[in-house]
This record gives sequence, C-alpha cells and structure tokens, in this order.
Amino acid sequence: IKIKGLKLYQSISILVFIVILLSVSVNSVFLTRQMGSMVSIRLGANSQKISDTIVNNYEIKEALGKNPIDEATINRTIGSISAATNSSIVIFDRKENIVGIFNSTNNSMLKTNNLSKISALPGNIFKSNKAETILGTDNKPLGYVIVAFPDDLSKDLSSDAVELIQVTGIIGLAVGILGAIVLSKRIKHSLSG
Repeated sequence: IKIKGLKLYQSISILVFIVILLSVSVNSVFLTRQMGSMVSIRLGANSQKISDTIVNNYEIKEALGKNPIDEATINRTIGSISAATNSSIVIFDRKENIVGIFNSTNNSMLKTNNLSKISALPGNIFKSNKAETILGTDNKPLGYVIVAFPDDLSKDLSSDAVELIQVTGIIGLAVGILGAIVLSKRIKHSLSG
C-alpha cells in the first residue's frame, strides 16, 4: 500500500505504526477496565485473611471476654495489625457496640458507640458490612470484626498498574516503529535489487 507523496518505506512504517497503536490502545483500554476489579478481588481476599487472623487472636479474645472489655488492648492490637496491612478494622462486642476502630488512612483512633455510625466514618472507608464472629473457648460469640481497605488504596493500586501498562505500551510502540522503519527499508532494498 503506497500513500500518495510518501516513499514506500515511509508508507510501510506508517501502516505498521497504525496497527501497533491500535493494538496497544485496545489492550490498554481492556486492561484498565479489568484492573480495578482484579485489585478489588485481591484486596477482598486479603481482608478475609486479616479477619481470620483477628478472629483467632488470643489477646483480642481475652480482652473481649473481660468485664469491662479491655479496649486498650484491643485498640493496640488492631492498631498494629492495621498499620502492618494498611487495612481499616472495626471490633464490636457481642451486643454490636463498637469497641475499637482503627483507620489506616489517617492512623488515628476513632471513637463511636454503635454500628449505625460506621457510615459516618471519614470517606466511608468500609465497603462491606460483613462481620466475622469472634468466638470464645465455649464457642459463644465474644464480638465481631470488620476488615476493609480504604477506597483510595484500591484506586492507587489500580492507577499504578495502569501507569505501568501505559509505559510498557509506549516502549512497545517505539520499538515497533523502529522495527517497521528497518523492515520497510529492507523490503524496499530487496525490491530494488
């Protein structure tokens, strides 16, 4: 295919450039759309693992079993877990009163009295209200835990991955253009004899 006014190698280079650009663009669009859901699935799995760790934590069980509940121990424990995992954690007693909250986005303890106030927390950090039950040695509920990741963490991880995809796409495009130029010159040289 020869474009009017261009040399053969230039026409071939433009054609290859267009094909590579379309390929990279389509892949970037599809990967960008899927990246958010893949990150959310992975964060959900991590949230479940953290919940399981807290549910089986001896210090938390012991603190919830005391009368009155040892909120200092609970807050210290969930604070260190939250800081290590960048997660946000809420612990409830058996009556669904909030005992401890740690929000990793601002590293501060938040005090509130009941489950209905979760929606009022900064940035609505809890995507799910699925609470895991913390059981005592007698298999009776001592309390509940919710673990979630802030929305901005999911967005940041997705954004980082998309940027990486875009950079590799641009590098691939540049290599493709150079390859097209070399290939078109060789084809022209072969045809010229």
